[in-house]
Amino acid sequence: MRAIRASSRKIVVFLIVVLLINVIAGSTMYLVEGPENGYDSMFSGVCWSIVTMSTVGFGTCGFSPLL
Repeated sequence: MRAIRASSRKIVVFLIVVLLINVIAGSTMYLVEGPENGYDSMFSGVCWSIVTMSTVGFGTCGFSPLL
């Protein structure tokens, strides 16, 4: 726990940088691809960026209920 507390500033900076990269990449995808290619809003681009960068999926951003 002491190590996490000691490096908390570095962790916060890392998370902010990752967030900024995701927002920039998602905004760029929205501007480049546009609504005609499935990016209906800026959120769609940012969602694509988060899913792609976290390797959770293959850039698909469809949310569906579990049941």
